[in-house]
Amino acid sequence: MSQPALASSAPAPFLRRGFDWWLAQVKHALPPTIFFFIGFNLILWTKRLILEEHGVEFSGFLTATLAALLVGKAVLVTDNLPFMHRFDGAPMIQPILFKSAIYWLCVVVVRLAEGLVHFLSAGGLIADFSRPPSRALFLGTLFVNSDMVDGAIPCLCQHTRTQLALRRR
Repeated sequence: MSQPALASSAPAPFLRRGFDWWLAQVKHALPPTIFFFIGFNLILWTKRLILEEHGVEFSGFLTATLAALLVGKAVLVTDNLPFMHRFDGAPMIQPILFKSAIYWLCVVVVRLAEGLVHFLSAGGLIADFSRPPSRALFLGTLFVNSDMVDGAIPCLCQHTRTQLALRRR
């Protein structure tokens, strides 16, 4: 009779480990997701204000929120690639600029691919496609800010911003 008791208690640790793993993933993904949620909704807000002046209705809250979730997770995945830690011992400004450039390049490629898919689905030819990705410069600035916040939070009480950016870690 003790064997059925063991069999029923076996799934509990598996479910607990699965829940603990999921909770750790959510806690890890939450900071960049919140950062990009705020950034993308600021973009959306300014776009709505501009279009509202011309009497055009526009809403895209769900799109901005979904993009924040995707970009937040993509940043975490990209951050675990081996070449992303190339400048870890250098002054803080070097890894910030390096990681921001990689993130920006990834976003530009994805935005170009997204534009190409929409262009081809509308009946266009690849030879006629020349649409540059929009908001690429602003997203680059957002990535630099994201990396600076990520690297600077632990040290803000000890150093000024300039010393923090130029010192070795």
